[in-house]
Amino acid sequence: MKKKGIVILNLASTENTKFGMGKEIEKNTFIKSIGRDKGVIHHFFTEEEARKVLSEFKIREFNRDIKYDTHWFILAEKVK
Repeated sequence: MKKKGIVILNLASTENTKFGMGKEIEKNTFIKSIGRDKGVIHHFFTEEEARKVLSEFKIREFNRDIKYDTHWFILAEKVK
């Protein structure tokens, strides 16, 4: 991503009701074993981890899903 590029993210939170479903392949990362997402890898983020992953970005907005509190909504700008 170019410097000053904008990214909009919707990341699943570890508070998500689907957290822990399936086979854990690494911390907070699961492969679903049933349903529509069978075989799909899902990673769930703590606030600390999401901010760490975005360390090269200026975070403009960082909010939780207002209704369900299960996702992080992030607007950030690339600074490095």
